[in-house]
Amino acid sequence: MKSLILLFLICVGCSHPLVLNPVRLKESKRLNLQGLLALRSKNLKEAQANFQLAYQLAPNPESLDGLGICALSQQNYPEAQRLFIKSYQTSQNYYNSLINLAFLYEKAGQLDLADRLYRSLIDKYPENFKLQNNFSAFQFDYYRPSEVSDLEFRLLQAKSLNPDPLIIRNLTMIKGYRERN
Repeated sequence: MKSLILLFLICVGCSHPLVLNPVRLKESKRLNLQGLLALRSKNLKEAQANFQLAYQLAPNPESLDGLGICALSQQNYPEAQRLFIKSYQTSQNYYNSLINLAFLYEKAGQLDLADRLYRSLIDKYPENFKLQNNFSAFQFDYYRPSEVSDLEFRLLQAKSLNPDPLIIRNLTMIKGYRERN
């Protein structure tokens, strides 16, 4: 009887060991950060390895999102879509995967889906500078509005939130467009 109880306790203890282990969580966060750095260095295999191991240590939406970005970079759109959706389903507080999903729709030529997703996200998260930048660039690239002041205004708001070099580059592009037209 004691061995049966011990076996039961071991099995119950094994059902969620990753969620409760703070050492694994800390290591997973470190690996996710390394994965992001590898992505920025365009080292896709290293990024994938880091995100995959991070997820194995402690399942989390950031790792899934990172793996989705890797799949997107390889133009594996179905896998990227699956991972972005799974990331959001893992934690609906982590909406960066939806921003990446909108970007995937944009790259895959599904412009209506991208537009609808960007607009719904803008309504919910106007403070997100990455979202503001991506949506403005999307509108500029695909709709080429004759009046770009709304886009410029959105980018200026994004720049106020975070003066990211990509936002500044997009502002410069819009300024050049306005000067030429």
